[in-house]
Amino acid sequence: MNWKRGLLMVTMVGISVLGSFIAAGAVESIDGKVVSTNLTACGPVSGKPGLCEGTLTLEYLVANKPVKIELQITRDTVLTLDGKMALLPSLNGAIAKTEYETKDGKKIATKVIAQKVSRKGKS
Repeated sequence: MNWKRGLLMVTMVGISVLGSFIAAGAVESIDGKVVSTNLTACGPVSGKPGLCEGTLTLEYLVANKPVKIELQITRDTVLTLDGKMALLPSLNGAIAKTEYETKDGKKIATKVIAQKVSRKGKS
């Protein structure tokens, strides 16, 4: 019985360490549609790749049901739209590939690569 208890303890410690690593800022990615943005500051800052601060709400499907996630945008977040640097409000309605880290319970975007949805046949 002692070896089973030892194996259980090793497994529990391993799961705990892995969970701590994942929760401590591992980069995650998600794709979806930008359904809203909230700009709180904008303008270049020396040494920072981004121009804007605020939030971006992304909608994606889970089991064919829409789910929304709010991402914090900082001046460390690289924002692009159709291959060019972009301001946060210009991303509204675009399809985006995002990368983010969770820090202190907040999802902080590190990269947002967006493309406007083209409407073929409409003028």
